[in-house]
Amino acid sequence: MEQLLDASRDSSFDCIVFPNYCNSHNSVVCSLSCGYNRFPLVEHDPRYTLIVRDILYWETARSLWTQYLKAIPGKEEKVKRAIRGILADYEKEERDIIYLESKNHCVLVHLDGIRQTPEGSPSFYATLDEAEHEFASSAFLRIHKSYLINGDHILQMSNYKVLLDTGMTLKGSRKYFSKAKLEFYRGR
Repeated sequence: MEQLLDASRDSSFDCIVFPNYCNSHNSVVCSLSCGYNRFPLVEHDPRYTLIVRDILYWETARSLWTQYLKAIPGKEEKVKRAIRGILADYEKEERDIIYLESKNHCVLVHLDGIRQTPEGSPSFYATLDEAEHEFASSAFLRIHKSYLINGDHILQMSNYKVLLDTGMTLKGSRKYFSKAKLEFYRGR
């Protein structure tokens, strides 16, 4: 916020963009609104506020910022890139993913033939729902709010437990297990 206030004192700027979730948002807007025109950035995107020094710059600043927001990849694209990066780093393919696990706002990728290190499994920031959406057309099955398993690595499913070809057993939940079990045995 201090940087924003410092920038507002500098007369060389044409516009400032800042996130609306800042705690001192109202005081900053009041400080910056003196002598400047304040407009919402985009009507359907209340995440940012655009402050323009002169009304002449408004349309240019708004169109440039809108183009920038469109260039930012969506959540699905971020998940694709993260998984592709992890697979490339370990020289693996999608079929080598044993399962994905949600833990501490991250998705851990458990790969076949890769031992889990003390630092943990490779991971990326996303929700398991976003990862599930990415693998919707694959053989991946959701058995628990925290597990998305590659069906190619499942040996047996019973009593809310899944036995994997690695010898590991994962617990399923009532919400997800029955549907996953039907899909698994239907696909065999």
